[in-house]
Amino acid sequence: MCCGPQGAETALKYLRTATFTLVPIYRALHGPPSPEKASLWPQLGGTLGHYLPNLTELDLSGCLVSRWKEVAEIGIQLPWLKSLNLSSNHLRLPLLLAIPIGDAETGDAEQTLRVKYDLDTHPTDEKLFSQAFPNVCCLVLVRSLFLDWPSLLRIIKWMPSLKSLAVAYNQLGNLPTNLDVDTVHAFHRLVELDLTATGTSELGYLFSILGPSTVLDTLLLGQNPIAVFPELPVSPEAVQSDDPFAPSIWFQALHTLNMRNTAFTNWHPIKQLLRLHRLEQLTFSDCPVLEDLTIETARQELIARLPHVSCINRIQVCPDERRGAELDYLKRYGAVWRSLGGAPTDTGPGPADDKNAITMSSDFAQDHPVFVKLCSKWGVPDDGESKLITRSLKEGLMNITFVLEDPNNKNVSPTVLSSSSPQFVNQKELTRRIHGRMTVGHLRMMVRRLFKIPAKSSFDLVAQGERHRKINTEVALDSDTREFGFYCLEDGDKIYVRIHA
Repeated sequence: MCCGPQGAETALKYLRTATFTLVPIYRALHGPPSPEKASLWPQLGGTLGHYLPNLTELDLSGCLVSRWKEVAEIGIQLPWLKSLNLSSNHLRLPLLLAIPIGDAETGDAEQTLRVKYDLDTHPTDEKLFSQAFPNVCCLVLVRSLFLDWPSLLRIIKWMPSLKSLAVAYNQLGNLPTNLDVDTVHAFHRLVELDLTATGTSELGYLFSILGPSTVLDTLLLGQNPIAVFPELPVSPEAVQSDDPFAPSIWFQALHTLNMRNTAFTNWHPIKQLLRLHRLEQLTFSDCPVLEDLTIETARQELIARLPHVSCINRIQVCPDERRGAELDYLKRYGAVWRSLGGAPTDTGPGPADDKNAITMSSDFAQDHPVFVKLCSKWGVPDDGESKLITRSLKEGLMNITFVLEDPNNKNVSPTVLSSSSPQFVNQKELTRRIHGRMTVGHLRMMVRRLFKIPAKSSFDLVAQGERHRKINTEVALDSDTREFGFYCLEDGDKIYVRIHA
């Protein structure tokens, strides 16, 4: 095994990935030797390809590279480079047209331009850029200062093999209209596109460009103020049938979609996703439409509304979870369906008849396109099974009577209890309204305050309702982490507070 410089050179020839995050690299040393570069590199410039013949992934994020010309001079030496990460850099592009350097009066304007543009590179060097990245298929430009759509569209054209583009956390705004044919073709080659937190608010034109792509697999749109989801077009035959599950002619290969922390206020986007039959992974959270739902209920809602999606918010959907979510969906909206005129269809005998066929209003069908499918799968919900969604805190409250029992004599009167044990209140029974979401631990703290039970005294909570008394049994509330509603108590039931002797 070689040691010293020769050993390093041999090792570099096997290197496939190089990461220089936050390393102060600022130039490429490309071209003939010059006195000013002799102290930095004694050999000829342009020798990266000799030392790194197998390098395919290069990470220069957070470096001191400030001009795209420096990046191009690196790329021209590594034509086999496939992945390039330039995040968190202030990279300046040369102006498309040369501008004359004016006198002192225009000095301030020149300095302002110099902050954003590379004024030292002549526009004729654009040929260097177009030849520097022939095989780059993955470009990452996250948090790139001053990056905008005109600059990005110019960069994309330099990379004919580009398939994955990440430009998250750049204030790009909406995609400019009237793109030229070459740019549209460049978008159609993309397999992955990350537009997270780019200020995108309008999807109409963006989808018209990306939708016809037959290879786009992953689209990330999270943390954008998107409030309207466009209609996904279908074939003319499907338009006539008005089938909400008809496949769209757009996004036919889309597998992963992220719409987290967007501004959607209704379920229309989810309804449109029914047309994307290859969609398997969806991230949809922190949206206004989910504000009134708990995390668990929101997940159930998404699972039931998207029968073909197998992974929601990065958690796989198992068959048992899907079954529970779909049954709960039928119960949750069954009462609404019936109140809007929905009813089972009376069908005659015959194998072609569906015993679970239903009728429903057009308004309900617009809001719940999967309801018919779920009824066919699990059966029509009965009147007793249907339940309205609890949106008000008061709707979940129930009257519970707390009975304090003396540790030595359960039949002692409240007056005697108070005189013999002055730390307890002079009242043996108290009635309070309790919400089913309260945990037993919080209930225990409330009871201690109600009866002024000292901290050194321990007690048990035992529930008994009318149905428990019939069979002479009690229910111990012995798990502090469980919710009160877990024990299925009813309005008017009693909870006995038994102080330990």
